Amino acid sequence: MSDPYPLLTRSAMRLLAALVLLSLLGGPAAAWEKLKDFPKIGRDPVSLGDAWVHRPAAAGPDRPLVVVLHGCLQTPQDYQRYSGWVETAERHGFALLMPSYQGLGKCFPWSDDAQAEQMAQALERAMVAARAQMGMTAGTGKTFVAGLSAGAAMAAVLAAHSPDIEGAAIFAGLAVGAAQVNHSSFSMNPAAIMLCPYPIGSTLLKACRVMNWGVDASTEELADAARAMAPGRTVWPRVLIWQGDADITVVPANSEALLRQWTALHGLTAVSGQEVYAQGNRVVVERRILPGFPHAWAVDDAYAGGCGKSGGNTYIKNDGLCAAEATVQFWGLAD
Repeated sequence: MSDPYPLLTRSAMRLLAALVLLSLLGGPAAAWEKLKDFPKIGRDPVSLGDAWVHRPAAAGPDRPLVVVLHGCLQTPQDYQRYSGWVETAERHGFALLMPSYQGLGKCFPWSDDAQAEQMAQALERAMVAARAQMGMTAGTGKTFVAGLSAGAAMAAVLAAHSPDIEGAAIFAGLAVGAAQVNHSSFSMNPAAIMLCPYPIGSTLLKACRVMNWGVDASTEELADAARAMAPGRTVWPRVLIWQGDADITVVPANSEALLRQWTALHGLTAVSGQEVYAQGNRVVVERRILPGFPHAWAVDDAYAGGCGKSGGNTYIKNDGLCAAEATVQFWGLAD
């Protein structure tokens, strides 16, 4: 009896099945390399896990590097496949570094100032190692950082700590030092306690109180908390603050604290109702509120040229907005 599925037909069927699977998963994964020769430091809660790097073919030795920090319960692989950063990097020719954090809840340790500073130092070393591994010229390319939630709070810390960071995007994040300078003694509601990724009763509960209520601190206290990460620093990176107004995990009040903190660092004063702050013709701090958007990174499933895919991770959602593209436009990497 002859084979009803000849070899050519079976091969075509396998190819079709693979293409369908890739489509369901959000498209083919870009070529990623694990970061090598990178000494991990310390132990939980300040030890980085594995990190991955990706350089598009168009990214030359002096092209920018963007560090992307995942949120709690996420991994770099979620961002590699679903966030839109890969497609955006390919369009504009910059390299990517995506570190992982394997500690408690996979939440970068932003809320304890000492641990946050140690993590920032580890991330700086990862940035150096990433440039070396990708053959990028040290000291020539610009470096930027973006993150979601705990990754966004850590991005704010890294932006304050490292003079190499020229721009930051803080999506549903918290101000540097917010948990330490907060004067509020509000009790957390039961729903917030259930959502808190940290052990109830630990000192990290202070982090969840800020996430749930916002931070009760003066603008100067907030600015001083950031300045303590880099004493003597006078030049600060450009910062784009993203916030969904339906976020119940990191409430929108935290974006107001970020706005006050970073405008003060730039020598400006935050004004109620004003979202864009410039020095001369250059915007240095901006906040963008997303109506009805929850606690997640925003992608656009229909974006021309591609911008991630919703449905692959709980905290990556379609909003008709390619947050990665909008962020690099703010930084000036899309010019």
